Amino acid sequence: MSLLFISQHGKEMLKKKLLTKRNINQLTGCWEWTGSRKRAGYGQMGLYKYKQNKSPELVHRISAFLYLGFAFTPEDCVCHYCDNPSCFNPDHLFIGTQKDNMRDASQKGKMKGPRKLEGWQVEEIRKELKRGMRLKPLARKYKVADCAISNIKLGVTYKDITGGIAIQTNRRFNVEEVGKIKKMLRLGFKQSYIAKKYNVHYSTICRINKGNRWKDVKINLIPGGEI
Repeated sequence: MSLLFISQHGKEMLKKKLLTKRNINQLTGCWEWTGSRKRAGYGQMGLYKYKQNKSPELVHRISAFLYLGFAFTPEDCVCHYCDNPSCFNPDHLFIGTQKDNMRDASQKGKMKGPRKLEGWQVEEIRKELKRGMRLKPLARKYKVADCAISNIKLGVTYKDITGGIAIQTNRRFNVEEVGKIKKMLRLGFKQSYIAKKYNVHYSTICRINKGNRWKDVKINLIPGGEI
């Protein structure tokens, strides 16, 4: 039996089972899984009643199935806006492809390790790709794996390289914008709403709210003042 074929009643029962192991983080709104977790922090739950194999399923994927219509297709992934692996709040999840998942990880700085290519090399690779050069010859020329060239071509990695120079990508706001964001947070606006308004990851607003970023920006909240 597959999860995709369970009845509506079965889905409601599964939702109730999920919520019995939910801790709501009052600061971020994350639904944090209190049950079994993988080493990386992702929640997992056995679904022996609904699955033929005995391997547990990731909780955020189950949540995406129940609330967002995730279909467990091989090409799709469930990603986090909040960057909290234990979270299964459907408002903090989005369905994307593996490319989306890698891009998301790259933007959040998860793809760690020393870079093998210099900025000028990345620019040269882009130029040669535009001229029609194939991945394998480029990979051999620059002594990297084929997938490294493919990721540059897809825009997954080295997105911060323009003109051969690495630009700073983690400061998306100016002081005035951060002040407005802090006022909205103080006035009770949801972090997910603010993230959508400014077209940034939910985790960026979380970090501002926690004081991990832009903590030097102070605000004076005047009743009735303009946001």
